[in-house]
Parts: sequence; structure tokens; C-alpha cells
Amino acid sequence: MKISTIRLITFSPTGGSDKIGEEVADEIASSLQKAGNKLIVEIISLTRQHVENIEPLVPQVETLYICAVPVYSGRVAKDAMARIKALQLATNSQAACTPVIPIAVYGNRDYEDALVELYDYFESIGFLSIAAGAFIGEHSYSNAQVPLAAGRPDAKDQTKICSFGQQVAQLIIETSSEHPFASVKSILKGNRPYREGTKIATTAPIADPKRCINCGKCVEVCPTGAISKPFDINVAACIQCCACVKVCPEDARFFETPIRDFLNENCKSRREPEMFFAG
Repeated sequence: MKISTIRLITFSPTGGSDKIGEEVADEIASSLQKAGNKLIVEIISLTRQHVENIEPLVPQVETLYICAVPVYSGRVAKDAMARIKALQLATNSQAACTPVIPIAVYGNRDYEDALVELYDYFESIGFLSIAAGAFIGEHSYSNAQVPLAAGRPDAKDQTKICSFGQQVAQLIIETSSEHPFASVKSILKGNRPYREGTKIATTAPIADPKRCINCGKCVEVCPTGAISKPFDINVAACIQCCACVKVCPEDARFFETPIRDFLNENCKSRREPEMFFAG
């Protein structure tokens, strides 16, 4: 099959899903270009962009979609799924089995039902998942004292990400009208019905007035607009992504939660990426 466009959709408050999604897209593009395909890579970030400002993304012939999102409590991050659905990508007839690659990024605990959930949505609108991956990124709660999956994806992960992209490209190259794409549905890990996501506590990162220099970076990166000023935060709108904590140049923002200590004690064993390919 010939691919002329790779369209990457991401939701990535702290950058992990962006990084992995872009690396997968670049590796696929590089491998297909070596095989003679001329193509472009388009990136649609839903992190801080209002969906209504994005041009309609009607599936086109020779377009491959990749969707990379973070996992929160074993499910697709709620805001990520809401924004993906708001794109109104297609109806079943428009999609016409457009190929898509769901990618779940999690902080070394587990991705549980997130990949199945993402797969199910794309299937419901007519897309065909030809491959899928669960990769590890630094946990949003990670800090210097409690380094949860710190530095992930690392060099070992990068090798597997590159391999994943190369195998997807080879799958595309080998696909033809005589040997059409298959689906990964039967081999994905996850449960239906999905697990009930953990309810987010009514807490949010706080700012230290002695350290804060009012640079406004926390306001800029907040994906839900929960922070209007460094010391003015809408707790109900906070999704505890900790983007504001990680971006602060003065280490003036803090988020304390007993969950971090639990994860540090129980999720130290290194998890490895899992990749699925249609047969």
C-alpha cells in the first residue's frame, strides 16, 4: 500500500506522548521513504489547542493515522479521549478502513485497558488498527526524590520504538489489494468492560510564593486552563498532569500525594514496551 501522509494526533501535557508518537511517525516515514514513498508528516496536538480551531480531519486515501495518548489509572486520559472524539474524524463510510496505530504511554505501572479503549473508539468510526503499542514514559508524578520511570523512554526504549516503526513500515509495504490489512483486535491486551478509572482527588499543585517569579510558564502549559495566575488555580479543572510542576524554572510548584509513595514502593520493576501487529 502507498502512504503519502502520516497524521499524528497527540495529547501530551508533559511531553512523553509527543516524544514517542513523533519518534514512531519519523521512523515509519524514514523507512517508507527508503522504499520509494514520498510523504509528509502532520502533527495535530490536542494538548493546549481548542479542537474547534482545528480544520476537519476527514480521512483521505493513502493516509496513516497515529494516535499517542497518556494513560491515567489504566484508561485513556479522560481529556485526551474527549478531545479526540470532538475532532469528529469520520463516519464509518468516510473512514473506509483507514489505517491507524493506537499508542498508549504510561509511567511504568500498567496500561491496563487504555489500549483497548483507544482501539475500540477508532474501530467504532470505521478505522482499522493495523498495529498498536504500549510504551513507557516518565510518570507525571516523578520528581528528584521519587524518580518514577525517570528518563524513560531511555536508549533501550528508543531501540524498541525504532523497531516498532520499521515493522509498521514493512507491514505497509507488504500490504496490497491481494493481501489487505488485518486488525490487531484479537491480540490486544485489555478488558471489556473497561476498569473504572480512579477518581481524581480534589487537590492540585501549589506554588511557593518565596520561589515563584511570576514567569507565567505554568499558565501557558496547563492543558485545561486550570491556572489563570500562578497562585490562582481551579482545583476542579486540574487533571494532576503536573505539567506546571515540571516546567517551573524555579522549582516553585509542588504536588504532594501519597499515591506517589505507593507507586515508588510497588512499581519499581522495569516494565518493557509491548507491541502488537496485525497478522
